[in-house]
Amino acid sequence: MSLPDNYDFFKMHEDEMDEKLEDRPVCVCCEEHVQDGHCYNVFGAIYCPDCMEAEFRVNID
Repeated sequence: MSLPDNYDFFKMHEDEMDEKLEDRPVCVCCEEHVQDGHCYNVFGAIYCPDCMEAEFRVNID
């Protein structure tokens, strides 16, 4: 009988995380799944917080 080793547990955890990630929305700018707790919906386009700041932030000072 073979006992699972640490790599087996790591692989199971990674597979679970990949499944959860697939349910997340995809940013239209960087095309990555949004991993933060929020995203921005601009006229139907989903942006992650990093891309939202990079694309739309304007410094006025």
